[in-house]
Amino acid sequence: MGERFSAKEIVQTWHVSLKTARRDISALLHSKLLEYIRSRRKGRYRTNSR
Repeated sequence: MGERFSAKEIVQTWHVSLKTARRDISALLHSKLLEYIRSRRKGRYRTNSR
């Protein structure tokens, strides 16, 4: 399985705004390169292995 991370971790790691991180995550989810797992509040993103 892929690596798991949150939007806040992306903000801290890549030094981008939360808005930018969420926009990029949305594009990656749409292209099926990421998937969201668990509940809406406590969930994490995971890279999709192809």
